[in-house]
Amino acid sequence: MKNFSLAANSTAFSLKKAYIMAMASKLAYESEKTITGIIEHQGLQSVFINNNQTDTQAFIAHNTNCIVIAFRGTKNLHDCIIDAGICKVNTPYGRVHAGFNRALDSVWDQLMPIISTIQPHNQPIWIEHHSIDRYIKNLIKTVG
Repeated sequence: MKNFSLAANSTAFSLKKAYIMAMASKLAYESEKTITGIIEHQGLQSVFINNNQTDTQAFIAHNTNCIVIAFRGTKNLHDCIIDAGICKVNTPYGRVHAGFNRALDSVWDQLMPIISTIQPHNQPIWIEHHSIDRYIKNLIKTVG
């Protein structure tokens, strides 16, 4: 894997960033041990988040230049059941997909304190995109 590092405080599009996010998306399907090993080999720190009840997993790769958050998308039947919760629910941030809202809620209390702790330099946060991640990214932008 090429270097996972992003330029400090850079938020402009680049092919390198797109490639890094594609690799993060692929990496999100690996085991915690594999994810941690690859991220640390890249010289970044890592945090793995898992909620067994909703089968929601994410990893955070970070340093003083950037923070990358990658949520695993649909991988198994349990994920399909969460995805099938297509009814909309009212939240303080608008009407959202019930299954995705449940998935995000299940890791929110782990995710936000970690971000607060690892972002002392106001580094940009990059969130990779699967269908659930697109929703989660939008909610984080709205709430965070």
